[in-house]
Amino acid sequence: MNDFAYRLKAELEKNDMDQKELAVKTGITPATISRYMTGKMKPSAENVKLIAIALYVSTDYLLGISDIKNPQEPLTIAAHHDGEEFTEEENRAIELFKRLVREDRENKK
Repeated sequence: MNDFAYRLKAELEKNDMDQKELAVKTGITPATISRYMTGKMKPSAENVKLIAIALYVSTDYLLGISDIKNPQEPLTIAAHHDGEEFTEEENRAIELFKRLVREDRENKK
């Protein structure tokens, strides 16, 4: 099973959503969503985007490019910091975010 199929299934379960509900939210047919979930069909870039929006995750996460579901998550963690020490998970997210920003800046040079 490819990353997209695996993550799509996992996010549908997490959101307590079925294929029909996702179809209504995205305008993609339930049959097409089923093919994505079995790996029989790869989604177009537009459909990846529609699914990511409906499931509140990044397209990179759905495609297996990143393990960060929401790229704003590290910023949210930092913005809501209450002065207590960060948890190990929060520190990892912040460090990953910093690394991604550095890499992005280096790639733009």
